[in-house]
Amino acid sequence: SKKSPYYKWYHFTDYPKKYSAWWDFESLPAIKKRSKEFQAFVCEKVLPKYYELGFSGVRLDVVDEITDKFVKNIKRVTAKYSKDNVVIGEVWEDATNKIAYGERRKYFLGEELDSVMNYPLREAIVSYLLTANTYWLVNVMNEQLNNFSQDNLNSLLNVLSTHDTPRLITVLGRNKVVLDKDLLKYEKLDAEQYEKGKMLAKLAYTITYTCYGAPCVYYGDEAGLTGDLDPYNRRCYPWGKEDEDMQSYIARLSHIRKSSKAVREGKFEILYHDKQILVYLKTFGTEKVVVAISRETSAVKLHLDGLYAEFGSKDYRDTFELKADGALILRAKSGR
Repeated sequence: SKKSPYYKWYHFTDYPKKYSAWWDFESLPAIKKRSKEFQAFVCEKVLPKYYELGFSGVRLDVVDEITDKFVKNIKRVTAKYSKDNVVIGEVWEDATNKIAYGERRKYFLGEELDSVMNYPLREAIVSYLLTANTYWLVNVMNEQLNNFSQDNLNSLLNVLSTHDTPRLITVLGRNKVVLDKDLLKYEKLDAEQYEKGKMLAKLAYTITYTCYGAPCVYYGDEAGLTGDLDPYNRRCYPWGKEDEDMQSYIARLSHIRKSSKAVREGKFEILYHDKQILVYLKTFGTEKVVVAISRETSAVKLHLDGLYAEFGSKDYRDTFELKADGALILRAKSGR
């Protein structure tokens, strides 16, 4: 209705049937995001409602489409309810030097975002696992180490599957990419493809749980859910048909992360890499953790400077076997 207090938030070209829509999706009428009334509604009504219900933060979809001033106001209201509340932005590129609509954004200057979805790391991890080549991954890691402060680095939201990407096991296991979206409903991994995808997905989650940032498990990844682009990446959780081996692996990674400050928030340093192998160190105080990932086709010997043991073991030594397409998470003997 033209009498609606919300009418002026929208742009009609031929009322009421034609209007501006987000990326021309008619089901998503585009709001004039610079509208002061709209911004006040979000900051004075929407956010307080959910924070008073106990929510702990917000994720801002396509955050580059709203102004820095609006993001600052969202952050201000969010922090008002709790200093631990977070504002996470959807940014697909390096958020420290993001330019959108001709303007350099100020996301990480202290007043806007606490974190972003770490899509650059996702793309690099997937590339490494598909090509058995560490080049892109090492470059992205070094760029992020250079560009982000330690606090921002530790808070990056490390995603591997999302509602905007194919499921991780599908990406890593399939033999070919289906380009025709009408054919995606027929796409199905056979047993061999699934096992390959799951094996590589374990390596991917090992990296996101242990490198830097906060790991994010898209619901169902831990249960072995597969699927290509929307809507197939949004299938229902497979209740009663979960992959228990995958669940157990993710649970182990969670336990390791919870039990180790070095894994959660330690300083990150790449110790060694060649084409197929990546080895890095996490340090917090006197605690040291070494993580090694391999895409080699055969086992190799890993020699370390000091005594280490796998988590849950007391078999401390300086030499380990790193299996083909395998991973090791090793904790240094106390004080070494």
